[in-house]
Amino acid sequence: MCVCVCVCVCVCVCLSLCDLGIKDLRTFNAALLGKWRRDLFHKHEEPWEKVLDSKYGGWTALEEGTTANQDSIWWKDLISILHQQQDSAIRKETGWIVGGGDKFRFWEDPWLDTAMPLREKYPRLYNISSKKQTTISCMGTNNSTGWEWNLTWRRDLFESELLLADTFIGDLAQQQVQPHREDKWIWKHDHSGHYSSKSGYDLI
Repeated sequence: MCVCVCVCVCVCVCLSLCDLGIKDLRTFNAALLGKWRRDLFHKHEEPWEKVLDSKYGGWTALEEGTTANQDSIWWKDLISILHQQQDSAIRKETGWIVGGGDKFRFWEDPWLDTAMPLREKYPRLYNISSKKQTTISCMGTNNSTGWEWNLTWRRDLFESELLLADTFIGDLAQQQVQPHREDKWIWKHDHSGHYSSKSGYDLI
């Protein structure tokens, strides 16, 4: 009789939460907060988004992970959780699709196919740029021949920087800016391209 009881106890202990159909709350919370991040980006006409944008900086502040002393505990926790290791999987499965460049920051956001911000790939050029924290749309103009970049620097480029600048221009040439389209995120983990807390949870 005692042996049977011990076996039953061991079996119950070995069963995981997933085997029992119970969600891991920490993972599920990260997946739900991933939806907050996407809604802050896409639903920019919603009143609640405008309030969070004016008060805290909206989705841009979430991406940067910056907080201020006067920020609420909720906002600080939101940023903290979104930048934990679990959320890195969600970020890797987020595709940045450039339209007119009104939302994406030229230097600071990973909008190129390399998924690396230009400030990280070209730190030397970033340091001498006269336009930081500026959207893509403010870095050029659309004319009769198409999109033309207007890059300005705080000083003339050194000879040693010319080759670097040439590679930099080559990267920009691979991305087409379409002024009449909207910047958007797509969810690469699902063929629909739309994020859901379920797909985020399954990924994590």
